[in-house]
Amino acid sequence: MITSKKAREAFDIGKEPAARSETYGESPFGQSCLLATRLVESGVRFVTVSTGGWDTHRDNFPKLKDKLLPPFDQAVAAMLGDLEQRGLLERTAVFVTGEFGRTPKINNRTTPGGRDHYPRCMTMLMAGGGVKGGQVIGASDDKATGPANEAISPVGRRRVVLSQPRHRPHQGVSHQDRTTGYDRS
Repeated sequence: MITSKKAREAFDIGKEPAARSETYGESPFGQSCLLATRLVESGVRFVTVSTGGWDTHRDNFPKLKDKLLPPFDQAVAAMLGDLEQRGLLERTAVFVTGEFGRTPKINNRTTPGGRDHYPRCMTMLMAGGGVKGGQVIGASDDKATGPANEAISPVGRRRVVLSQPRHRPHQGVSHQDRTTGYDRS
């Protein structure tokens, strides 16, 4: 149940000026990112946006270039820019990730031009929430078959966020609760 009137009103993205909506793009993911931004503006403390279609076992490159990445890039850039412009990015942690990476080697036998699931090496984007921008944390080996050094686990990712010099913990919420999305306050 949504008890906050401001949060309920945030779900009506039709109230947005067309220019703001168009910045995010007309894709369902773009409009979901706009909704996420509106929810953060209304005071909602944990929002998840999901998008599918990334299972590129075949035709990986044309699917990414022509179908998946353009609306994704547009929506994420709009959301980060919008949060920053409204003074919300510093207090809003944004994580962009999948559940695994993709094989470094391209499939050519049974699934031409595709890449399979690959849990040994993946990327993640973190922005806002006190994370210092413009840095790369961790590295893959030269063929992206695994980590160059020690792998960063989900717990390690939380430590990366909490170790940032600009990070300021909220009172009454433990580090573990805040980074997993459960808030007891």
